[in-house]
Amino acid sequence: MGAGMMHLDEPGCKPAFLNRDGMQVLDRTADYNTYCAIVAGTVSHMATELITRQYNISDDPFHRLAAAGEACARALQKTNILQDFPTDVARGYCYIPDEWLQTAAYAPLALVGAPAAFNRAVIEDILAELETGAQFILDLPAEAADFRQASMPPHPNAARRSLKPSSTP
Repeated sequence: MGAGMMHLDEPGCKPAFLNRDGMQVLDRTADYNTYCAIVAGTVSHMATELITRQYNISDDPFHRLAAAGEACARALQKTNILQDFPTDVARGYCYIPDEWLQTAAYAPLALVGAPAAFNRAVIEDILAELETGAQFILDLPAEAADFRQASMPPHPNAARRSLKPSSTP
């Protein structure tokens, strides 16, 4: 994860950032998802490998678990992005994709609020990731009940944090 993070500012690196009036902004939705996978997905992949080895899970369930676990990790990272949005903007970074900001006339970057439709779209993206991520818990074998219980707490907390009213995304 650390090695991947070190290369985020290199030209041509995916995810792509662009300069929007001195602000580093992720370019597209794919860049947003890639960024979130880089910074949060590694832990999910390590946990999935641990579980599959511990419980002798075959390749097909492993791939389903890995995809669902990465979605969960992206959702949690996106929740952090929302929570840290004003601080990140003050530092000159915006992790919400430029193509989304265009739909809100870049109002969120000025920290003056955003249209309700924009806020809804940002939150719906997180909730969709959480829904996919919840499949990770459901796909765990019955004998992994202890790990299933340990995996559940982030889901409601992320949803609760994402739905907290705010004037900014």
